[in-house]
Amino acid sequence: RHTLKVKEDFHCICVFNPPVTGREDHDENGVYPPPEPEAWGDPQRTEEA
Repeated sequence: RHTLKVKEDFHCICVFNPPVTGREDHDENGVYPPPEPEAWGDPQRTEEA
């Protein structure tokens, strides 16, 4: 857990890399497990310009 106490306006952004999928659960240590391979996308796929 994190506790922030601020005295002025405060904006905070949290970034997950790799991005979360919405199916994650914290483990007993409070961390997310590694992503499942299907969440990585298809490494053979190429984007067309």
